[in-house]
Amino acid sequence: MTADVGGDPSRTVRYLRGGHVDGAIVVSHHKADGWTEELAASGLPTVAGFPPGPVAQGDFTPAGGTEAAERLLAEDRSLDGIFAASDLMARGAITALKAAGRSVPGDVAVVGFDDHLTAPGELPLTTINQPTVAMAVQAGRLLLEDIENPSTGREPLIYPARLVIRESSGPPAG
Repeated sequence: MTADVGGDPSRTVRYLRGGHVDGAIVVSHHKADGWTEELAASGLPTVAGFPPGPVAQGDFTPAGGTEAAERLLAEDRSLDGIFAASDLMARGAITALKAAGRSVPGDVAVVGFDDHLTAPGELPLTTINQPTVAMAVQAGRLLLEDIENPSTGREPLIYPARLVIRESSGPPAG
């Protein structure tokens, strides 16, 4: 069972501790928030998966990526890799890294997400590709199907993501 209680951390912890679940898996969360410690102290079986280093949020724009990368660099000058939530943010991160005198990928590898052609740049960007067009088409088909014949449920559709390795994460192939 998964529980989404609106993103309010205190409300989520209260819900989880309130006997509504038998255990919790906490992922994609900041270590410093203290969720895991509070849940573990309550006796609720808890498994936590945290990112390998600091996390900075941005707004999915190049400017947001630049600002987030600047915060990451201020927090950890030994940073050697950035995974951005979008290709546009990855482009902004590259801008911040270059402004800080760091080379990409020599000093810091950068990986984006989307594989969008809307994120042009001089350095070919390593990214995660997901079949967004196929996903959108299928979502439309399923919606029309449900409108015409409401269903009681269906098996989830899982579309594989694919790592597209380009120059921003290492030397060019060849």
